[in-house]
Amino acid sequence: MDVRGRHLGRARVVRRYIAVLTVVMAFGVLSSACGTARIVQTRTTPTTLVPPPPDRHLSVCKSVQTVVGFALRADGSGWWCVGADGEVSAFNAQVFGSTVGIALSQPIVGIVRTYDDKGYWLVAADGGVFAFGDARFVGSMGGTHLTKPIVAMAATSSERGYWLVDAGGKVFTFGDAESFGSMGGTPLAKPIVGIATKAHDDGGYWLGAADGGVFAFGDARYFGSMGGTPLAKPVVGIAASPEGSYWLAAADGGVFTFGFAHFWGSKSGTPLPGPVVALSAPATGGYQLITSNGSQFSCFGICGR
Repeated sequence: MDVRGRHLGRARVVRRYIAVLTVVMAFGVLSSACGTARIVQTRTTPTTLVPPPPDRHLSVCKSVQTVVGFALRADGSGWWCVGADGEVSAFNAQVFGSTVGIALSQPIVGIVRTYDDKGYWLVAADGGVFAFGDARFVGSMGGTHLTKPIVAMAATSSERGYWLVDAGGKVFTFGDAESFGSMGGTPLAKPIVGIATKAHDDGGYWLGAADGGVFAFGDARYFGSMGGTPLAKPVVGIAASPEGSYWLAAADGGVFTFGFAHFWGSKSGTPLPGPVVALSAPATGGYQLITSNGSQFSCFGICGR
């Protein structure tokens, strides 16, 4: 075979190779496209929902040994954490003071911010209230005999009053906070763990119990509860949604929504560095969970965006 013949033979081989490669690539592209189509068709999450951002396992409460309370700024852009000794740690927020160095009769159990983010209250299990920044002190249960420990606090929109609730569901009012009823003296399956009020509405409140029970008073509407439903872990907090409904959060990171409150996600089924101890929701929407060791997760929903 001459040189020209050898070149023609090689050209035919190359053309065949290119043709085969083109078919293989085309088949691969078609398979990939079909695979993508199948994935899209089998998605179960509605495309209209905004998924929660990736977790941020940050130690946002660096100076707090064991977190017992957590409060988000109004727009969700910062927060405060408090420990049982009253040590306060903050991110993108000002620390106005703490009870460190003060001899406490009982440990701190929660923190509540003022609506302008320029102060906060700390509440202790014996009913003691400590006001910092522009938060007003209008009384407490400190020094008064209590049959049950105080577990949570909520403030009025005027910042001139607040409610305290004990584990038995008894509600104590101070300043311009009105009493709309309580569960005090009523047998409960599990203790009360939290109190929540609608934003800028002082006409009622919800009490949340460890078994997921919810009790509504005043103009706070009842939308349902987890009472009577077996839970993997107890409920640890209740928070009001901007729509006037509420969320419950459990120690395993589970989140339960009621009424018009939107479900943005949860940590249920995910290994956690510690139990969830608090649920907080800013006025902008969404909610945030925090664990006892101060590992804070990115907010679920639109808070802080």
